[in-house]
Amino acid sequence: MSDTEVTQLPFASTSLRAARHQLLTFLAEHDVPKPTADDVLLVLGEMAANAVRHGAPRHDGTFEARWSLAHGSISLSVEDGGQGGHLEPTQAADTATSGRGLAIIDRLAERWWIERDGGTRVCAVLPLRTV
Repeated sequence: MSDTEVTQLPFASTSLRAARHQLLTFLAEHDVPKPTADDVLLVLGEMAANAVRHGAPRHDGTFEARWSLAHGSISLSVEDGGQGGHLEPTQAADTATSGRGLAIIDRLAERWWIERDGGTRVCAVLPLRTV
């Protein structure tokens, strides 16, 4: 059982469910408590949705999702092939149907950041909470 998993998924909204399912399996295999698993799944879902909605596919038509456990926390990242865009949390209107992704990540993650090296990688670290 590995403490790190990397997956390449087709650059399509239909891949979001597959990414969450793979992460859920990983979390279950590592006995991650449900409150933490819920937060981690939400953060990955927002990262992947933002990549597909606002990014671009990588050269092979995919985006990459990566997660790992170490030192009482879980690290997540999603990389797409996009190289632009404004990546800061915003305050969405109460009636807005989108625009909350980075604000959710900012609220749930211990820390998060962006790497731009041939694409855009959004990274986050969440603490493993006990039940």
